Amino acid sequence: MSARLGQVAVPKSLPISWLRYGLRLAVFAGSLLLVLLAAGAPGVNAHASLERAEPPIDGIVIAPPTELQLFFTEEVAAANPAPAVQILNQAGAPQTVSAVSVGQDGDLRTVTVAIDDLDTGTYTVDWTVRSATDGHILTGTYAIRVGGGIPPGIATVDGELPAPWAVATRWLTFVGIAAAAAGFLFGPTVLRETIESTRARRRRLQLVLGGAILALLASLAEPLLQSLFPPENVALGFTSALAGLPDAWWFRPICLGVAVFLALGLVVRGRGRIPASIGWFGALISLLALAGLSLTSHAAGRETWREVGIASNLLHQVTVALWVGGLVHLALWWLIRNREGGTVRASGPLRRFSVLALPLFAVALATGFLNTGFVFPIIEGSEEYGFGPEAFSTLWTSNYGYVLITKLLLLLLPFGLAIYHRRVLTNLAHAVTARLGRTVRLEAIAVLAVVLGGSAMALSAPPAIESAPLESVVLAAPAYTGDGEMTSIVHLGIAPAEPGDNVLTLRLTDLQGAPVPANPPTRIALEYTSLDHGTTDVDQAVTLIDPAASTYTTEGLELSLDGWWRITATLRRQATADQRAELFLLLPDPNVQGFSAPARPQSSPEALAVFERGLAAMTSWTSVRVTERITSGSDALVMAEREITTGANGQPPAQQLIAVYAGGFAPQAVGELPAAPRIDFSRTVTIGEQGWQVQPDGAWLETPPSRAEPPSEWRDIYVGAEDLRLGPVEEELNGEAVRIVTFRTPDQRRQSGAWFAWWVGTESGNVYRATMVANQHYMVWEYTAIDEPFVIEGPPA
Repeated sequence: MSARLGQVAVPKSLPISWLRYGLRLAVFAGSLLLVLLAAGAPGVNAHASLERAEPPIDGIVIAPPTELQLFFTEEVAAANPAPAVQILNQAGAPQTVSAVSVGQDGDLRTVTVAIDDLDTGTYTVDWTVRSATDGHILTGTYAIRVGGGIPPGIATVDGELPAPWAVATRWLTFVGIAAAAAGFLFGPTVLRETIESTRARRRRLQLVLGGAILALLASLAEPLLQSLFPPENVALGFTSALAGLPDAWWFRPICLGVAVFLALGLVVRGRGRIPASIGWFGALISLLALAGLSLTSHAAGRETWREVGIASNLLHQVTVALWVGGLVHLALWWLIRNREGGTVRASGPLRRFSVLALPLFAVALATGFLNTGFVFPIIEGSEEYGFGPEAFSTLWTSNYGYVLITKLLLLLLPFGLAIYHRRVLTNLAHAVTARLGRTVRLEAIAVLAVVLGGSAMALSAPPAIESAPLESVVLAAPAYTGDGEMTSIVHLGIAPAEPGDNVLTLRLTDLQGAPVPANPPTRIALEYTSLDHGTTDVDQAVTLIDPAASTYTTEGLELSLDGWWRITATLRRQATADQRAELFLLLPDPNVQGFSAPARPQSSPEALAVFERGLAAMTSWTSVRVTERITSGSDALVMAEREITTGANGQPPAQQLIAVYAGGFAPQAVGELPAAPRIDFSRTVTIGEQGWQVQPDGAWLETPPSRAEPPSEWRDIYVGAEDLRLGPVEEELNGEAVRIVTFRTPDQRRQSGAWFAWWVGTESGNVYRATMVANQHYMVWEYTAIDEPFVIEGPPA
């Protein structure tokens, strides 16, 4: 983050990974992490993680916080070892940490860090905790920025709202500056050939003085309001709030102080026409106060085109201020003229104002569009998505975009009124121009509402273009013989992973990651089934392109339908039993094409009924065996078998987790092979409040108990399910006919959005299989032994 004076550095908010599902693999994920780091596939890490923090991760605070709060997705152990948190300044020197505690407000997932005052600057928070769920040590770092010159009340993270009082003070500041600047110029320009009554001149000067005072008081109120309503978890005094202001902010009180002094002198003088030189100087000094707004705008925070952005922003504010202020003074002059009997013809001032307002409006409109281009990631969006709707999606998916659209809609009213006034001015009859008084006032009010929207935009965090986390996707799945023996791994790459023509690349390895020998050759037959639409293409052959690496490909593959696909690979080799692997795809793939790319079908009542029946059955299970499979999309595979009982069998609640397989297959660097996969390398058992880990020699080592979410708590995962679609595919699973329902869950506080497919029994309503695609997570669950009275055994007596 730049420490440039007056610059607003607004970091991009990062998406929350779908690590909630990875908790189910937490017991062996620590071991897997080493494998994946060596294999270059970090996206498959299934640990719990730091969910959020206060102050926000990579966020900005106006003044030093008195404490940090770290919120994890699992409970954190308070001892053996206790959490450790270091705060390092930009030079790497540790700062004083008074105390670190777990479980504030009774939530054992929260770590609270009491800290002494930090100076202005950027800090790194280095944390280490032990998961109370599986005992693994978790570490990480993130940055926060303290002070350093950000406008009071500004939103620093996309999705965060600016403080209402900050929007109000910025709006009042701008309106006051507009009234002062335009008032100084109104006489020398609009009324230059018109006799102005003493009363009208006095009222205009009073409005100039009132505007300058209003802008000055609104500006000075900001540090006071910042200290009275500080950000969460920040103790902020007035002195600290004042010290945290950006240097450019001081343009406002200094210039406005001069404007107040000048306007006060003119009001006291009270007689005669204002000299043009005084009017122009007063307008200039008032408009210079706008530099205090432009130099703390989003344009000032740009890394590129900063000077052009600031100039465009300042020109936009100057032209809007003169237009708005001119309308206000015109409405006031018109009102006084009518009260004095309307002896002064209005056509001259109206014509002169119209001539000035037209170019002001044109420049304001042009610079407004230019500023929008600087703030919105349109260039990044076009590079990511071309010039399709996705490139401009932040216009309707961000708070900033909502305010901009509202502002543009409000602008239609004053724009229409301006056109109306121009047409009426073609008839200069007194009776005609007299009708314009009310519409001029209406135009002024409408423009003030538009300015309010601009004030909200100025303090809102600009949106960031959503970028896909993967450039390409490679999935890995086990291949089984007919009797259930896992014999090899199928690695499937697909490009571009969207509906239409795709290129599939398959690579075969044994369980240790070595290529399957090409002699005798393996014949691979592929079957593609659209789960949402029901089409099936059987026995698609592939071509061997690299015998040494056992790599095959098929080009021109037409997967024309969106939604979920199942690809079944049947491997046939001479003198060996056939092997079969199933892989599941979502097209377009959100990890490659972007999270807004998948289709959003309208939910059908039939699909909703199947989903609700499946959810009700799943959350009522008292026991279940689960086979879980997760891959990151970067050629890594993790498999586990889990048993859960809830205590309905008269025994304490229990769970058993067996780490079946963990391997990363992508090389870390050119010529460097990935680490060898691990097979059947971990087994943990928890019964009630006791936990054990079974050692390789069969010994049982007592460990802290692990808590697995029982089925009754799985409902939270699927809150807000939408886009439900019931596919026409009918098949049998676990001896029962099933229907396949697909759906999406939206972003939630503790998890990002995800796409699911469920295989739901038509008689029992049980969910026998579930697949999921989320942020660098591709998961498959197989559910068996549902509600069967099995017992999870502890260590032998």
